[in-house]
Amino acid sequence: MRTCLDWTEQRLHLAGAVALFHRALEASWLVHGTAPASCG
Repeated sequence: MRTCLDWTEQRLHLAGAVALFHRALEASWLVHGTAPASCG
């Protein structure tokens, strides 16, 4: 993942990471609100 410099703010932003996270939720690759499985 690469960061992108927003020239209007002159700071790094996370738009790419947020979009990827949103897509993962839409595709059910991630499920909101579940506890992780325990390792035995």
